[in-house]
Amino acid sequence: MKSIVRSNGFAFLTNTTKLRRLLCSYHQSDHASMELQQVIRIVSSPIGGLDDLEESLNKVSVSPSSNLVNQVIESCKNETSPRRLLRFFSWSCKNMGSSLEDKEFNHVLRVLAEKKDHTAIQILLSDLRKENRAMEKQTFSLVAETLVKIGKEEDAIGIFKILDKFSCPQDSFTVIAIISALCSRGHVKRALGVMHHHKDVISGNELSVYRSLLFGWSVQRNVKEARRVIQDMKSAGVAPDLFCYNTMLTCLCERNVTRNPSGLVPDALNVMMEMRSYKVQPTSMSYNVLLSCLGRTRRVKESCQILEQMKRSGCDPDTASYYLVVR
Repeated sequence: MKSIVRSNGFAFLTNTTKLRRLLCSYHQSDHASMELQQVIRIVSSPIGGLDDLEESLNKVSVSPSSNLVNQVIESCKNETSPRRLLRFFSWSCKNMGSSLEDKEFNHVLRVLAEKKDHTAIQILLSDLRKENRAMEKQTFSLVAETLVKIGKEEDAIGIFKILDKFSCPQDSFTVIAIISALCSRGHVKRALGVMHHHKDVISGNELSVYRSLLFGWSVQRNVKEARRVIQDMKSAGVAPDLFCYNTMLTCLCERNVTRNPSGLVPDALNVMMEMRSYKVQPTSMSYNVLLSCLGRTRRVKESCQILEQMKRSGCDPDTASYYLVVR
């Protein structure tokens, strides 16, 4: 009997201890959630300037942590300005010091790049250097792409040149990233400069580089240089793929829309003939490039003929193909 009572008493104490721990855990979790929501409200508030934001944060009894910083940035990135996000992060750095890891800096830098705030990006890049933080290769890729998009390609090249200052290597990934970023807005000559300077680094990744160069010349509607890239690929033993030929078609057709509408069909069909000779079959996407340009020049009869030719060649028109003909 005594052993039963002792056993039940022990079980009661054990369960009581577990319950106390559980309640304590819930209390801590609830308190942390309240802290998080309070900080989110302050950061996302449209009222007050940046100094007011920091003053409000100082009044809150919050213990910043990596987890809290990440949650606040993610929760507020679409609700407030990049400058408020940056000021919150700077405040967190002051309060946390070296306990913030490089990945937090990279996370915020990627968010600022997505928001396309040039000044905020430059401020955080400066902080990265001062703090001897490492920039991840993927972060550099996004930053370079953003800077080129907003017309700051010189800044993107400048960062690339001093990647070692950010403990980030100039390897095949970062070289291809800057080339791709520059070509995306037609800065092919700058991209070629990078390519020639880092030839050894991009060995084995030539197809990616050629694709970027082709796209860059296509942005400029420079058919002559686009053809030269195709020839260089063949000479180097790199077979142009469907993406390359479709990019060439886009370049050629877009140029002909303004300069030689009557050459749209024959020039495009010549490219498609070349594709087939290299065992690259034109797809509906290839034909749609031509159909789109024919539609814009009101060449309805030729559009219908191309649609029929697609069917005869064994390429099934898709929904976009029919839309481009009848629109």
